[in-house]
Amino acid sequence: MGGPLYQWYETRFLPLDYGISPIDRVISRFVLERFGTDKRIIEVGAGFGQCCILLSAHGVETVPIEADATNFERLGRAIELAAEKIDGAIAERCSPFYGEYPADALHLVDDDSILMFPSLTWTMTEEEENRLYDSLRLAKGVILGKRMFFKVRDEEEEREEMIGRIRDLGFGEPETIMGWDDWNFGFAPDSLVFMGKKVPGN
Repeated sequence: MGGPLYQWYETRFLPLDYGISPIDRVISRFVLERFGTDKRIIEVGAGFGQCCILLSAHGVETVPIEADATNFERLGRAIELAAEKIDGAIAERCSPFYGEYPADALHLVDDDSILMFPSLTWTMTEEEENRLYDSLRLAKGVILGKRMFFKVRDEEEEREEMIGRIRDLGFGEPETIMGWDDWNFGFAPDSLVFMGKKVPGN
């Protein structure tokens, strides 16, 4: 089971004796405390799908989206293994989707779903970036990493510009879920935030 994703876990998590990413654990706890099992969680760039599997084990409907064929195959195996070893219902609640976001997956998002982008980057055109932001309007809320929401933002001004753009789409102020100011578990300093859709009139 080689490849970049596995090496990422092998070099960052296993030496620290982390079976599940600390980020995934914190996000899962936040989702369960805030929404219970009422919202569908859609994770873009899910990799192994640890967060979605963990949430599905607690009764949440999840959709891990992965565009890399090798990672998607591993994601499917992880779901099967979790269903076999932990709870068969995980396979019913966790529905992996193979494709690009938002181009292939826009139909999955509605006002009963939370979009999640913990940490991912890839190159996109301005048109693709505009389409990505516009897609957020469809969701009830978004969870994202301020430093790595599709491109690296090392400067605070870049992060605030990104947050402002999402607020302009009808979302409230960011609520910090988790933040760190050193290279904890191999990640550069960052913060994960939740932004919920504002209720009209408020």
